[in-house]
Amino acid sequence: MSINQHPATTRLPRIAVPETHASLSQSSARQNRFQQLIRDVRNICAAIGVLGLLVLCGGGALAALCTAWAIQVGVPYPMAIAAGYCTVACSACL
Repeated sequence: MSINQHPATTRLPRIAVPETHASLSQSSARQNRFQQLIRDVRNICAAIGVLGLLVLCGGGALAALCTAWAIQVGVPYPMAIAAGYCTVACSACL
């Protein structure tokens, strides 16, 4: 490489450094987080589809109801919560 040639990295785009938003109010920051949450949910829905989202929500509801039922019947709390967690994990794998 001669001294007159530009390095290969000059052709790469510059990485934007995130600006700090110290002047944002709490309500504005909360609004930004809410908008980010909505974008994330839409991205997940687009990735797994409506049927996948339905299975995931159904698995979460089934896990919550079965965990509550198991605790009411008298199953120890750690065992009931572990079973609920496994139910959610299995529905996510579907």
